[in-house]
Amino acid sequence: MSTQTIGRLSLFACLSLVWSYFVFVHRPFAQLSQDWPYLLSLLLGWAPALGTLIMALILRPRIPNLSSSLTGGHGRLIAIMLAVPIICLSIFGVFNAQNIHVNLFGLFLGFQVLIYALLEEYGWRGYMQEELKILNNKWLSYIVIGLIWYLWHWFFLRSGGNTDLRSNLTICLLLIAASAGIGEILKATKSIAAAACFHALGNIAFFYPLIVGGLTNTEKWITVAACLIVWIPIVKRMERLNAQTDAQS
Repeated sequence: MSTQTIGRLSLFACLSLVWSYFVFVHRPFAQLSQDWPYLLSLLLGWAPALGTLIMALILRPRIPNLSSSLTGGHGRLIAIMLAVPIICLSIFGVFNAQNIHVNLFGLFLGFQVLIYALLEEYGWRGYMQEELKILNNKWLSYIVIGLIWYLWHWFFLRSGGNTDLRSNLTICLLLIAASAGIGEILKATKSIAAAACFHALGNIAFFYPLIVGGLTNTEKWITVAACLIVWIPIVKRMERLNAQTDAQS
């Protein structure tokens, strides 16, 4: 691994971790979230991912022979993928305590969770996975990304966070597994947006409290099932199209 690659990776990891520490642990936007209109304050939830996005935008163009892009050259298929969770959340509606129309709130949260995932994925998969191709070992790269991803969340230092060793080890292993799964999606589709869809689906199913708490279990799992039923054939189609393109080049 070249000195330049090590330098870029170190810069990405250090500055992304410093920014997420500032946002997650010091919580500088907590007061703003109380003062701003409710829907606008929810957009502050994008703040942690802005660090990974900005660093990726700076460092990604310096990587030779990039193999991925935002859509992977499959704009129409990506549009379908993005539309499915938005449509499901809009149809079911997401209950909220703010008396916002549930269907409109579902529409808003659909866009929000997808954009947030895209901001993160531009860093983890769009930059780090591309940079770590130099290792010639995808599983090692997934482990490295998963470990940095775990540290980036600062679970063990956040207010009300879990300091139990077993819980943190479980979370770390889950994020390594997620890095492998989403990483394989990126390899198949060459699309950062496709990777972001699967990242967002995990948040819809388990981690984003406004959606998890605002849908019934039935609605949530129908949304997950609908996404997978539509997405898996699309991913396979993109993989075939990419293989054909690679064979011709």
